[in-house]
Amino acid sequence: MKKLILSVFCTYFIVLASCNASNTKAYDATYEDSVLLEQLKVKKSLATDEWNSVLYYYIRRNESIYMLISSVESVNENFNPKILHELRKALAEANLANIKGYGEDSLSVKESTKHRTRIENNLLKLLIEVEKDSVYKSNEHFRRFMKELDQNYKEIVSARENYNSKVESYNYLIESSKAETNPVLIGFKKMSFIEVDSEDMKAPKVKF
Repeated sequence: MKKLILSVFCTYFIVLASCNASNTKAYDATYEDSVLLEQLKVKKSLATDEWNSVLYYYIRRNESIYMLISSVESVNENFNPKILHELRKALAEANLANIKGYGEDSLSVKESTKHRTRIENNLLKLLIEVEKDSVYKSNEHFRRFMKELDQNYKEIVSARENYNSKVESYNYLIESSKAETNPVLIGFKKMSFIEVDSEDMKAPKVKF
C-alpha cells in the first residue's frame, strides 16, 4: 500500500513538473513575442516619422521652386511657357502625392520619389534656360531663391539618409525575427528604402 501511494505521488510530481516546464516555455515564448512586438512598433514609428520629415522637406523645396518660378516670370513674362507649365504640373501632382503619403506604406515612398525625379528634371530645364541670360543672375530675388533651393536640397539629402537608416534597422529586425511569418506579429512588413540615382543626388545650380 505504501509503495502504491509513493508511486502515485511520484507520478503526480512528475506530471506537475512537466506542466510547469511547459507553462514556463509558453510564458517565455509569449514574453519574447510581446517584447518583439514593442520593438517593431517603436522602430516602425521612428521610420514613419523620418519619412514624414522627408515629405516635409519635399514640400518646402516645392514652395521654393514656386517662388523661383515667380522670380523668373517677374524678369521675363515671356519665359518659355512649356517649361513653366510642365514644372508647375509636376509640382502640383507631387504636392498631392506628398499630402496623401504622410504615414503611409512603401508605395508612397516609391510614388513620391518618382514625382521628385520629375520635378528636378523639369527644374533643370528651367535653369538651363536661365543660365543663358545674365539678367536672371543679377536679380536679387532669383539669387535668394536659388540659395534657398540649395539649402533645402541639403536638408532633403540628410532626411533621406536618416529615413533609410531607420528603415534598415526596422527591416533587419523583421528579417532576424522572421516577423512576417509569426502569427502574433501579422501586419509588420518591410519598408522600402528611398532609392535615388546618383544624378538625382546632385542639386541643380546656376553659375553666377
